[in-house]
Amino acid sequence: MNPLSHGCLIAAGCKSGAVGLWNINAESTKWDESQLVAFNYHTRPTNCITFGMSEPHLMYTTSYDGSIRRVDLQKQEASLIYETPPNRKDNHTCWHVEIEPRVLLLGVGDGSIARLDTRQNNTDISTFRYYKIGSPFIYYFFNQ
Repeated sequence: MNPLSHGCLIAAGCKSGAVGLWNINAESTKWDESQLVAFNYHTRPTNCITFGMSEPHLMYTTSYDGSIRRVDLQKQEASLIYETPPNRKDNHTCWHVEIEPRVLLLGVGDGSIARLDTRQNNTDISTFRYYKIGSPFIYYFFNQ
């Protein structure tokens, strides 16, 4: 969920890989289908969706297809920011969390955790092996 100045934006992932966005207008109680939009950027189920911590117009999506994408909702553009090698066993991405603006932690199905820095044009990635099988889920608490 992403609060807007005129309502609220709700995002939901689908097992087909689509991401749906629903703009709920706080002033209207009627269903308005024009407030619903879907993006088809993934080829397998979408399993994690977040909005940028300091740039709420950026939406990050993770999928079992092994990719993470950044969608700029203002420009209506999506970019692939990470993709696991297709020949890698358990190459699906499990989750992501933004630990600072445009820097993400990403869990991969083989048990590795990647730190993705997307502030530069070419994505800088560091990978850490944590578990033999399956990716751990990390709760990251922000100090505010």
